[in-house]
Amino acid sequence: MIESSGTFSVNVLSREQKDTSMLFAGQKQATQPYSFNTFANLPIVQESLVSLACTVHNTHREGDHTLFVGNVYNLLINDHAEPLTFYNGHYKNLQFEGV
Repeated sequence: MIESSGTFSVNVLSREQKDTSMLFAGQKQATQPYSFNTFANLPIVQESLVSLACTVHNTHREGDHTLFVGNVYNLLINDHAEPLTFYNGHYKNLQFEGV
């Protein structure tokens, strides 16, 4: 699908989307089909912190995987949310120090 269209989206999930993260990671079973939103004619995860619309710049094949490197041509930012972080097998909260 990405190879034929030459486009793809990247989504950064918000802290409130832990269940969505677990669903896409296969750690949680869906009770109904997931419904995507659309941005720049691409499917995006609903209420993401950031959604990037990209064109394919290059591809790298490794075994049965393909890594797509993209050029970002549009972005959507939800500046009323905090990022979801996952490190060392656990979900974490970022702690910001005063500037």
